[in-house]
Amino acid sequence: MAIVKQLLLVLVVLCIGGLMGFTIASKTMPVADNCQIYYVAEDELMALENDRVKAEAADLRQLFFGKIAEAVRLAAEMPKSYQNRTTKVVYSMSSIVGQNVKSISKEIHQRIIEELSKAEEKDQGNKGK
Repeated sequence: MAIVKQLLLVLVVLCIGGLMGFTIASKTMPVADNCQIYYVAEDELMALENDRVKAEAADLRQLFFGKIAEAVRLAAEMPKSYQNRTTKVVYSMSSIVGQNVKSISKEIHQRIIEELSKAEEKDQGNKGK
């Protein structure tokens, strides 16, 4: 009878351990169905910027307020905040199509313009002094 109890105890411990291991593994390991891919496309960013520039007065028309290097730096840094265990960010020249794929180019463009316009206002404030 003692052997049966020991076998039953070992079996219960193995089942509980297996279930705990499976649960932990499923929560910590990325699974393809749960993963998303966000992308920032250069052609989308440029199209958004061209639209923005066309809406401005002719004498103020400059891509990214003339701060191209700063815009490129921001475009490379900002999408990193979207990346986590189940979300990956891809930089591309053009649009990407696929399952669980989403463009964040418009959001990134808006954030870049906000940052550059803050810097532009600060620069113009310093010139006025």
